Amino acid sequence: MNFTTTKKSGSTVAVHTEVFDKNAKSIGTSDSEMSCDGETIKVDMKSFVPAASVKQFSNMQMQGDVKYLVYPLNLKAGQALPDGTADIIINNNGSHMGDINMEITNRKVEQQETLSLPAGSFDCYKITYATTIKVKMMGIGFPVHMQVTEWFSPKLGRMVKSETYTKNGKLAGTTQLESIN
Repeated sequence: MNFTTTKKSGSTVAVHTEVFDKNAKSIGTSDSEMSCDGETIKVDMKSFVPAASVKQFSNMQMQGDVKYLVYPLNLKAGQALPDGTADIIINNNGSHMGDINMEITNRKVEQQETLSLPAGSFDCYKITYATTIKVKMMGIGFPVHMQVTEWFSPKLGRMVKSETYTKNGKLAGTTQLESIN
């Protein structure tokens, strides 16, 4: 993923994300925002829409109220974190095509770790959670259930690595921070 941020206001940044596959081919982009109030970092739930969905809907317009997933700055092992939910409307040239409902639940801080990645070493918190994404297109819907492990760096205000697993425990995908420009 390539993140480009611009300051939107005193404590909020706009984030443009471009997602790449393992061959460095761009597979989609999205826009979201993050904010910090001194006690928590709030990440726009749109940034959690999977790359495959971003690619699938790349020629359509996605809209919805900004909903945030909250990361307290004072994380500690064993801590339960607030759940998050978001509803996104998909339009194509003004016509309603479908909806995405995303729920992130059972968030828990597992432990504190130092993670070494190509971009450097980061003090992180390993956080696990369940995700359910329900996509409904032209009246036909289907849910996708996943388990996610992410390593969140409070210093960067974002996750630096994630692993997504199917409901059967099979690794479905990973992301990691390669560089910081």
